[in-house]
Amino acid sequence: MHLSLTKTPVVTLSRSRSEDWRWWVTVFDDVTDDATPGWRLPVCDDFTDGGRAFTAAVVGLGPAFLMTLEGRRSAVAGTITVGLVTPNSSEENVLLIKKGDAIPLSSGVVSWWFNGGDTDAAIVFLGETSKALVPGQFTYFCVSGVLGLLAGFQSDFVAKTFGLDQKESENLVSGQQGALLVKLDNGITFPEPSKGTKDKLYATIDDPLGEVVVKGGGVINSLTEKNLSMLGEIDLSAKFVKLEGNAVLAPSYVADGSVQICYVCKGGGRIKVVGSEGKPALDSKVEEGDLFIVLQFFATLEIADENGMEVFSVVTSSKPGFEQLAGNTSVWKALSPVVLQAALNVTPKSEQHFKSKNLKSIIIVPPTM
Repeated sequence: MHLSLTKTPVVTLSRSRSEDWRWWVTVFDDVTDDATPGWRLPVCDDFTDGGRAFTAAVVGLGPAFLMTLEGRRSAVAGTITVGLVTPNSSEENVLLIKKGDAIPLSSGVVSWWFNGGDTDAAIVFLGETSKALVPGQFTYFCVSGVLGLLAGFQSDFVAKTFGLDQKESENLVSGQQGALLVKLDNGITFPEPSKGTKDKLYATIDDPLGEVVVKGGGVINSLTEKNLSMLGEIDLSAKFVKLEGNAVLAPSYVADGSVQICYVCKGGGRIKVVGSEGKPALDSKVEEGDLFIVLQFFATLEIADENGMEVFSVVTSSKPGFEQLAGNTSVWKALSPVVLQAALNVTPKSEQHFKSKNLKSIIIVPPTM
């Protein structure tokens, strides 16, 4: 299921914490409420890989305000105003994110999220939570409201701390009766976006002029420590693959042993993942809203259906090294002829023919005409 909020102004105030909360937030196309048993990503879901845990959440926001702490988020639909306050800072950075933008959030950052537009908006949260307060779960520490930190202290302690009288203190502690979602009055204006935050605190990952562009095939973009330096602080990166109808993303794996958390944000197709001992770990049709995890050194191939497919992935390394299993950068191109012949048990002629098929880049394969 998805949490969807209609066009009633809503505010969420929350704060989240974890020892190692690292997550992305990105905006994609519209998120629907259909459910696919066993695959549909619920409001919050947990996945484990041995001792590691990952959490994903999709939140639909009507004109709303959301405040959380730590992680990585992606806008899925609409535009959202975001406020960020880092630990021990008196400065608030305000961002305006739209479809295709991604925000990495490090541990301890307080954030609020507001949709002041006329249409619904949605964001997806992906992150590793193996060292969270409750491993495998996002933990929210609210700043205000009935779940807020202030609510846990008696009003007289709050009064002494802030120099308030008893009535002022009680209003501060118990005046807000909402929890994560709080309705706002119409006409409230939130701060304008801060200057100089693009490509510093967030970046656009859905860029048609991508790192890899194949005519009739698709586009690949990535955000790493190289082009968004703050990713080094949380040791995560992101990749966005947009495949045209019936195009294929050639098989690859992450050579440094990182894990990929992949979310299908639009369209659908087929995912094939091969693990150790040459056995398929996953061979399944996927559609918008599905999520899958690719473990260390597992190879993945993606095939879009006739309407195309878009996949947003978070990688548990700020500078991952993707190794292709086809093309001029693959191991097949590098191996000496005799080694390749022995490894594949083929004749010299077959080995030469196979190598001739790997002289060019093979990352996205357009559909055969």
